[in-house]
Amino acid sequence: MHGYRWFCLVLALTAIAPACAASSAAKPSRAASKGCAWEKLADATVGLDAWVERCDYGSRKIDFVFSGHALAQRYDAGAPDPLVEVLDLRAGESVEAGLARLFGEHTDKVAGVWPKAQDFGFPSELAAFGLQFGHGLGLAIHERPIISRVVSLDHPMEIKTGMVFALETYCPAKDGFSAARIEEEMVVTDTGCRVISLFPAEELPIANEY
Repeated sequence: MHGYRWFCLVLALTAIAPACAASSAAKPSRAASKGCAWEKLADATVGLDAWVERCDYGSRKIDFVFSGHALAQRYDAGAPDPLVEVLDLRAGESVEAGLARLFGEHTDKVAGVWPKAQDFGFPSELAAFGLQFGHGLGLAIHERPIISRVVSLDHPMEIKTGMVFALETYCPAKDGFSAARIEEEMVVTDTGCRVISLFPAEELPIANEY
């Protein structure tokens, strides 16, 4: 239902004047920052309008563009980084069901099925932080979203189709001190996840069995 746009997912902190409901104001409620100027952007296809600050600091320029279904920020005319996403309801889906679906597709659902740190001998989730860890893969080796029992349960991030993750999990040996941290890479699809690791963890050679 492309014409039924209803949800502002993420708002830029200070570079965007109160958007969504307040974007029709005659002007922003504060003066532009030094080196910046306010500009009103609107896109009928996306279904969103907002006041944004275009900034020129000499060594760095910041502007905003519409990209897909999002208002995105750019640094030095680089790749757009979505700040405000407008998401559609599926055919026949109510607003309530759409909200439940979107908030259900988050990193806390993954972290919630991992064992607690105390279950494999650590005093706290922070102590075991690097042993049960998931992160996005893209332009950098480590990108958001992050999946961890330390942060994801209280601060979940949305998981979307097409995202690529590395999941690094801990496998302790029976001697009580040896262990391995095994990483699998996977891509999120419309029907679930597909492992894309070139060498599946189940087939890893073991030098010394414990």
